[in-house]
Amino acid sequence: MIGLTRAFLYAGARSIVVSLWPVADHSTSDLMYDTYRSLGTGKTEALRQAKLDMISSKAYSAPYYWAPFILSGDPH
Repeated sequence: MIGLTRAFLYAGARSIVVSLWPVADHSTSDLMYDTYRSLGTGKTEALRQAKLDMISSKAYSAPYYWAPFILSGDPH
């Protein structure tokens, strides 16, 4: 995954959210929706809040659903 992340950054992406292992499609969709909805608070905070929302939900509270996602690149 580092090679693909690096390729996007070299191609001009300022930052990228990547997963460190395979995850379920539906939970990923929910996490990304919540992250993008909150981008006004900053990338790092938006991803953090989306993860906290998943932790507090019954369906996706297990780390399998939210832990693999990291922000690489510009955190602002």
